[in-house]
Amino acid sequence: MTRGSFVRSSNLFRDNDLYCSSLFGNFSEPVDAKDYVDGSLWLMNGNSVTPGHALLAYRLSKGNDGAITTVDGDHLSSALELLDQGTTLVLQVGPNWMGEDGVVHQGPPRCLPWRRRSRPRSAIVFGAQRLCRWRALAPDARRVPGLFGLVTLLGVMAGAACRWQLRRASSPRVELQRALEADEFIPYFQPVVREGDYRWAGAEVLMRWQHPREGMVRPDLFIPYAEHSGQIVPMTRRLMQRVAEGLAPHAQTFGDGFHVGINITADHCQDMALYDDCRDFLAAFPPGRVILTLELTERKLVVPSDTTEQLFARLQALG
Repeated sequence: MTRGSFVRSSNLFRDNDLYCSSLFGNFSEPVDAKDYVDGSLWLMNGNSVTPGHALLAYRLSKGNDGAITTVDGDHLSSALELLDQGTTLVLQVGPNWMGEDGVVHQGPPRCLPWRRRSRPRSAIVFGAQRLCRWRALAPDARRVPGLFGLVTLLGVMAGAACRWQLRRASSPRVELQRALEADEFIPYFQPVVREGDYRWAGAEVLMRWQHPREGMVRPDLFIPYAEHSGQIVPMTRRLMQRVAEGLAPHAQTFGDGFHVGINITADHCQDMALYDDCRDFLAAFPPGRVILTLELTERKLVVPSDTTEQLFARLQALG
């Protein structure tokens, strides 16, 4: 997920097919390296999300894999305007250019002929106009410290975003840990009703993720990874605490034999802390008011061990 205020999106591609986007998640769209100057930069006049809105895309590839990040054109036009208020500045990337109005054009900038000086294979050319007299600004820190700083800033931003995406293998763990600390995993209750009077006989607790930006996240998008990383254990512990806090005030309204179902995984069966979690959960209710049911998910097999046998025996004694 993109955190920079002017970074519009970060994307991953393989074999010239964009398959993952911070905007849409799983995604499929062809990528043509020829759209990018030197295969790296593309000043585009919008995309399918914001047509007609300037974007600067940076492409980084390694073999058949790579990443693409885009910077909002509003940031570029604001920077051009603030660098020198007495001079009209133009940013040109290959055949496309934009001015302070943020509109992307093709071909040479519309004004008097002007001289250009740029380093070999440089994808970015800056132009300046004062009273329709053009002068080229070479990327020289001594002459144009503001413009040089802008180019450096954009390069650092793009490089950091690509590095973050390419190393994304650890980012889901970090995001799940952040969400756990922010208490974003909430319980949803699926009722179990009696035949005849249709009164609640119990409820199965389902975990949902209330993300601050993405909204409600489907469990199939995060539960498998949480189980794979082992984070499902502390996530379930906190879920049980929230269920107890929410249901305990209404315990007197429950009928006899009211049961609460909690999903556990094979990893829970190797951790004696599950016994403490269940004991604390039942302690929140009057004795015998709630029956706790543990439902084992099917993704992994339970490996028999001394810990497993001891845990099951204590859970059975707990009821």
